[in-house]
Amino acid sequence: MRVRELLLTAAVFLAAMIAASADGHERVILPAATHADLVSGRADATLRAAFLGADAPGAMLVRGIPGYEAARIDALRTLASCARSMDAVDADSDGGRLLAANARWDRAHGGNGEFTRRTLAAETSRRIPAAIDAQCGDGARRKLETLRAAADAAARATLPRLDDLLGREASAGFFADAVNADASLDHFHVYRRTGTGTGTRAGAAAPAAARDDDVSSSDV
Repeated sequence: MRVRELLLTAAVFLAAMIAASADGHERVILPAATHADLVSGRADATLRAAFLGADAPGAMLVRGIPGYEAARIDALRTLASCARSMDAVDADSDGGRLLAANARWDRAHGGNGEFTRRTLAAETSRRIPAAIDAQCGDGARRKLETLRAAADAAARATLPRLDDLLGREASAGFFADAVNADASLDHFHVYRRTGTGTGTRAGAAAPAAARDDDVSSSDV
């Protein structure tokens, strides 16, 4: 798992924790900084709170990443809509799809088709396969690559500063190397609660259009 995936997942994690607080659960607030402050070095105290020390959560929220907000909405809405359409197809017909189902994961998380997960994986050194356009609509690849680029901006602004805060001798450039590593995978996950719980995947009805809550349950 590439470290930038953790940075972006923090936003989804925070939203889930805030929603849980409405049910009486403890509310968790992650340290937050703007992309501009990370680039300028003005967010070092936030980085320490997020990643260094026994009480550090190991995640943070980055705001103001150039192009990220529009890219996230555009790409994940497309991906969620594609997943909903695919979930209407029997799992036995899922072979060859880039946005792949995982029946084993589904059974372990609710079982009987109550929850589903689909994943698109791409090597960090390569572009997302062009075939995703045929499976998820023209422009899907471009949208997802734009989102990856925005994620890279956050990682490149954040991780090398951790090397500086830890000390170069202690970190040995670990975090800067993580930014430039190409021997790993980027993952796009779409999680859905189908609400069926009857042993079918997404129900027999024709797939509906993607909803905003589908997008919020997707993560990179």
